[in-house]
Amino acid sequence: MRNRLRPSNTANAIARGLVRTGRALDALTLCGDTVRLERTRGGFYWLDFNGAELRQGPTLLDAEPLQDSFRLAMARWGRGSQLAIPETRPQPAPMFRRSGRDVVFER
Repeated sequence: MRNRLRPSNTANAIARGLVRTGRALDALTLCGDTVRLERTRGGFYWLDFNGAELRQGPTLLDAEPLQDSFRLAMARWGRGSQLAIPETRPQPAPMFRRSGRDVVFER
């Protein structure tokens, strides 16, 4: 039986925030009950489906947890409630959907 778990709204917002701020690429991979996002500076972000924990590192086992304040800031950016200077205001973030085994952003 296939795993039918989906990332929560919080996890979606954190992932969108990481992409909107240029910290992660917009290519996601599902790894069990964790979302893996490739960092723009190398390595990966690892995000729980419930959005309660965000880690960074080369593998999930070696990844270090990031501060809750950073995770919450990325969620605010992903929800679009973070104020930004008009010239740098991010465009509406795409939602991601499941495509086979990978998760892709819809534009």
